[in-house]
Amino acid sequence: GCANLDAPLKQMRQSPSILMIGLVVSLFEGSMYIFVFNWTPALSASMSTTPPFGFIFATFMVACMGGSSYFSTAVGATPPEKLLRNVFFFSSFALALPLLSNATSTLLVSFLLFEAAVGVYWPSIGTVKSQVVPEASRATIYNLFRVPLNAIVLGVLLNDMSVNTAFMATAVMLLIAGVAQISLIKRMAAGAQHSPIARDERLRCCSCDLGGDPYAPP
Repeated sequence: GCANLDAPLKQMRQSPSILMIGLVVSLFEGSMYIFVFNWTPALSASMSTTPPFGFIFATFMVACMGGSSYFSTAVGATPPEKLLRNVFFFSSFALALPLLSNATSTLLVSFLLFEAAVGVYWPSIGTVKSQVVPEASRATIYNLFRVPLNAIVLGVLLNDMSVNTAFMATAVMLLIAGVAQISLIKRMAAGAQHSPIARDERLRCCSCDLGGDPYAPP
């Protein structure tokens, strides 16, 4: 009931870091779902015949797995919160490429780069959320993050935007997420909202996010 929301809402009001995590999650995952609705019409428009969507989707999954593998090697040298910053700016660049050219090769490169970024995002965000969001209220706060996420996705899709406009919106959203992540990094470096969970435990915690379906409905 409403009483169960009091503590999580109070924690969110008192902690800018939690709000910042909610913002970057909504912006990135909102961009991801918008991408899911737009990559097929974008490729269809660039080709005279029906694209091999099954084969293309399989390459997307390989790129996503490659991103997850990259995380496992890079996290030893680069903190997850900084990997996330790189992911947001890289993703913004990737989804801006369709604005420069609608050639099939450009679109495929753009989409594969974005999928690789998605592969890095899931374990990175799982680790960072475990550091910032209090464990006792974690499930409730994660569900509250879905409110702005759904609002973003519905706001874009219900406006009947063109494919190019949708990609422009995602590129801007991801750029904003990168700027917000820089602010979060500064707060975390200053010691705000550090979780007592040990590093190894945090990494094990983020592995649970790897098992989910990245394209499950928001």
